[in-house]
Amino acid sequence: MRDSNMEVSVGFLAGTSIEDACTEAKEYAIRNNLALVRFDFNGVKCSISKRADIEVVVEKWKKAMESKAERKFFVE
Repeated sequence: MRDSNMEVSVGFLAGTSIEDACTEAKEYAIRNNLALVRFDFNGVKCSISKRADIEVVVEKWKKAMESKAERKFFVE
């Protein structure tokens, strides 16, 4: 099966940790052969691929949270 160019947006319930959200998003991308799964987490726009390294993702999210930039996002 060829790689997909499709992306989807999802949401997570309050109380979900960033680690769980990223892990679940990556697993969803793998199961559904998606290019990206996008979601907002505490004001940071996140895009996770099926090849994402969760530890790297969490570090990027933390840096985005500390950023003074008006628009906060990352792609992994």
